[in-house]
Amino acid sequence: MVRVPDVIAVIARSWVWALGLSAVLVLGSGCRVGESGSCNDRADNDADGLFDCDDPDCQSEVDCAPASDDDDSGDEEPEGDDDDSGDDDSGDDDVGDDDDSSGCVPCEGDLSVGTEADLMAASHCASIEGSLWVEAVAAPLPDLSMLGCLESVGSHLRIRDNPGLQTLEGLSALTTVGGDLVVRNNSGLEAVTGLTTLVSVGGELNVDGNGSVTSLDAFPALSEVGGRLSIQNNDALVTISGFDALVSVEGDLSITGLAALSQVEGLGALASVGGDLNLFQNDTLVGLTGLRGLQTVGGALSIYLNPQLASLAGFEGLESVGGDLTMSDNERLIEVDGLASLVSIGGSLEIEENDDLVDIDGFAGLQALGGSLRILYNHALTQVDGLGQLEVVPQALLVEGNLDLEHLAGFGSLVSVGGELQVEDNIALTTLDGLAALVSVGGKLQIEDNGLVPHLDGLSALETVGGSVDITDNDSLQDLDGLGSLSAIGADLLIEDHIVLTSIAGLHSLHTVGGTVSIQGNDQVASLDGLAALSTVGGALSIRYSDQLADLGALSGLTAVGGSVILEGNDSLANLSGLEALDTIGADLLVRSNAVLTSLSTLSDVTSVGQDLEFSDNLALCQVDAEDVAAAIDVTGLTTVFGNNGPCP
Repeated sequence: MVRVPDVIAVIARSWVWALGLSAVLVLGSGCRVGESGSCNDRADNDADGLFDCDDPDCQSEVDCAPASDDDDSGDEEPEGDDDDSGDDDSGDDDVGDDDDSSGCVPCEGDLSVGTEADLMAASHCASIEGSLWVEAVAAPLPDLSMLGCLESVGSHLRIRDNPGLQTLEGLSALTTVGGDLVVRNNSGLEAVTGLTTLVSVGGELNVDGNGSVTSLDAFPALSEVGGRLSIQNNDALVTISGFDALVSVEGDLSITGLAALSQVEGLGALASVGGDLNLFQNDTLVGLTGLRGLQTVGGALSIYLNPQLASLAGFEGLESVGGDLTMSDNERLIEVDGLASLVSIGGSLEIEENDDLVDIDGFAGLQALGGSLRILYNHALTQVDGLGQLEVVPQALLVEGNLDLEHLAGFGSLVSVGGELQVEDNIALTTLDGLAALVSVGGKLQIEDNGLVPHLDGLSALETVGGSVDITDNDSLQDLDGLGSLSAIGADLLIEDHIVLTSIAGLHSLHTVGGTVSIQGNDQVASLDGLAALSTVGGALSIRYSDQLADLGALSGLTAVGGSVILEGNDSLANLSGLEALDTIGADLLVRSNAVLTSLSTLSDVTSVGQDLEFSDNLALCQVDAEDVAAAIDVTGLTTVFGNNGPCP
């Protein structure tokens, strides 16, 4: 019952200094909290060991006057008069009733609590209109038991940097926080408990950096978090439980940096996370069973740097991820079967550096991907069969550095890759047959450093590549026959550094290359027959260090090269037959160090060179003949002819 006048008082500055408060509360009803000498503030104001009305000094105060007789006990009414007509026993809260004794009232504005005196000043607050900050400024605050009246905070509740705080039990009446609830850097706090009636947090819920907290059982009634739920950097926390009623988190859910965490439990009712779900840097995490009810993640799902996590059991209900799904650096992750219900990923899927991962069969239900697919450096991965329903990768597809990967059969339904397709450094890979349905690659096609791949037959349906085709350093590659349907390349064609490649005839349908054509370092290639349909090259034509190449006859249809023509270090090339139709060269013309080249006569129809011309160090070529050919060509830049030491007619 409130027993003070219902008038808003102006509290003098001298009263604040005398009490030593860090803030003054003006209560919504007009009450002043913590006034020196008051007889209803639950304090021993004159230090005589007696509180409020137990102190004789208060006997004359109105707060300690005997209560009015609102019941029939001791009445002098005639026997049978039980109704005390005119009494206040009707259940209302009129002044003078016996049910107004709680003293819990609304409080306006913000409140900062740094001392026990501040806690006393806040002890009557049933609600705080603004924010409440609890941060020790002098002596430690051991508990919050004086806040037993508090039922709601309109804005933020921040409990931080209180090294002496051991419990949150005093907040047992709190039901709502309109803004953020932050429990941070309270080094003496051993358990987050006591918030048993809290139903909703309108903003962020952050439990962070409380180094002694071992359990998190504080939120059994919490059903929704309007912002982010972040549990991080609590080094002693062993298990996450106590969120049994939580259905949705509107923002991110982050469980990170928990060195002692072994299980994520107590989140079984959680059906949706509106933002990202982050599980990373949890050194001892072995189980995620508490997430079995999760169906959707609106943002990204990131699972990385959890060195003891062996499976993703716990995600059995997950159907969609709106952003990227990243699994990386989980050293002991063996399988991903817990993702069997996953149908769509709005962003990219990245599976990287999971050293013990054997298969990805858990993605067998995946039908739609919005970004790239990256399968990188998973050393124990032997196959990718779990991706059999995936028909389109809108961005890049990268399969790189998977040392035990033997085949790509899991891509059997894949028709289109919107960006780059890169198959690189998979030393156990023996075939590309799993790509047999692939028709188009929007970006670059790179097949590089796969030492056991003998053929490219798995690319037999491929018709167009929007970027470059880079086939480099595949030690067992014998031919390019699998590229027989390829008709156009938007950028460069690079066939380089193969020790057993004998033929490029598989490029027989290719008529357009938008960039450079580079045939280089293929020791056994004797002919360029696969380029017979090629009429224009948008960039350079570079044929270098192909020791068995004897002629260029397959280039007879080539009329223009937009960049340079470079013929260098081809030890078996005796003449340039095949370049008779070549008329214009957009950049340099360089013919050098071809040991048996004896004639340049086929260049007689070249009318212009856009930059420099160089004929040099062709040991079998007549210097005079080389000078005569150079003189007949209109060269924009520098002309250099030297070191051609062959006999002249």
